[in-house]
Amino acid sequence: MTEKGKFSKKAATLKSEIAQNHAILTQNKNGLAAAKARLEGAEGKIDTLEIRKQGADMRKQASGIGMGSDDFSALDDLEDEVNLSEAKAEAYEEMQGVGNEAASLEAEYADGASDVDDELAKLMAKNKKD
Repeated sequence: MTEKGKFSKKAATLKSEIAQNHAILTQNKNGLAAAKARLEGAEGKIDTLEIRKQGADMRKQASGIGMGSDDFSALDDLEDEVNLSEAKAEAYEEMQGVGNEAASLEAEYADGASDVDDELAKLMAKNKKD
């Protein structure tokens, strides 16, 4: 083969490779354009979803005002817990007789000199007469 033939064959091969590369490049450009379009669509959707979430959060917060929002419900829970602890402490004190309230109540009703006992005795006496 002559030099001219070799170069002609090589030129034809290179032209074929250039055409293939050009086709691949065009395909990649089209794929890149489609990917960019999908990315723009996704970014727009993200923006829309973020705005919708903010709106929902604001509506939720606004509806919670005056009805015990999360910030105040935690305070209410703490107050309920303290009230329960105080009530338990008072109950234990009463059971133990701390403060002598329980002892004084027992003494008041144990001697039979209470107004209720007196009135009950009068009613029973009256009932016997009738």
